Amino acid sequence: MRNNRIDYAATVEDAYGDLNKILGGDGIKRLTDDTQKLMSQQMQLADAMKNMGPLLSQAKDMLKGFDFKELGGIANIAKSFGAGGSA
Repeated sequence: MRNNRIDYAATVEDAYGDLNKILGGDGIKRLTDDTQKLMSQQMQLADAMKNMGPLLSQAKDMLKGFDFKELGGIANIAKSFGAGGSA
């Protein structure tokens, strides 16, 4: 009967050894530092997005009052001023 068991500890140890060979002496430490920096940036991004929620809600409420048909007319007037000024 064959032994099909995987020695996870040896596999992980071999993987770290291979990474150490690929990345060099301080490579794993640098990789760990970079990962920690990335995690910190991701947390800051998540906080920023969470804080944007109320602002987006306010903008949505404000846009409910706009008559977008009128805005199209204003855009055409602005285009005509832009075209006249470049001549």
